[in-house]
Amino acid sequence: RFFEYTIFRHQALAEFDFVWRLDADIETRLDIPCDVFDIMVRSHAVFGYYYYSDFDHHNCGVFEGRDAAFRYAKERNFEPNHLEIMPPQSAYMGFWGVFDMRFWKSAPLLDFGDYIDELALAYTNRLGEQVFYALATSLFVSPQALHQYAGVGPFMHRGYEIIMGKREINHFNLIQDDVFCPEASEWDCNEIFVCTERNPRPSALEYDDDNEHMAEEKAYDIVE
Repeated sequence: RFFEYTIFRHQALAEFDFVWRLDADIETRLDIPCDVFDIMVRSHAVFGYYYYSDFDHHNCGVFEGRDAAFRYAKERNFEPNHLEIMPPQSAYMGFWGVFDMRFWKSAPLLDFGDYIDELALAYTNRLGEQVFYALATSLFVSPQALHQYAGVGPFMHRGYEIIMGKREINHFNLIQDDVFCPEASEWDCNEIFVCTERNPRPSALEYDDDNEHMAEEKAYDIVE
């Protein structure tokens, strides 16, 4: 409940424009070569994630949360932005999340958070923050307002590998490269976390005026 409700109301975070949350006991063997907050600014994103999942989260309140999100939109007479196209079991895994607090502390987001919290789904159906992030963003902003990070693994959690570095193309909805951080594409890591340097992919894009123009269309209307 803290990471889907209290975090956006906590006085200790009131002065911050962005918050980067890493799960407890997360370890990576490589430095993170780019400023994660600068990436959020340059990509005009309201939420940054590393790992999107649509596999079975039946024990995390996905169906109850999705139904509640549709009811919320209907009761307030607006059409969800892209909730319809999200698989029912969608989640942005909570071990890595970067938040534009202007968005997450805006009146519509706080109201939706209150709505979900009053249903007590965190207790009755174990609705986790991973699901809440997917529901909140798909209600209010376009997919272009989300940024997916890449290339800074491998990650360990309590001694177990959860994200596999450059073995990321493994049907777990990860991407190989982050165009806003081409430096992160210089490494390949094997299953025992031995990492060797490689050249960035030729398709890694430089941030230019065309990208900036496109990014500025990423739906900030909700916070204005």
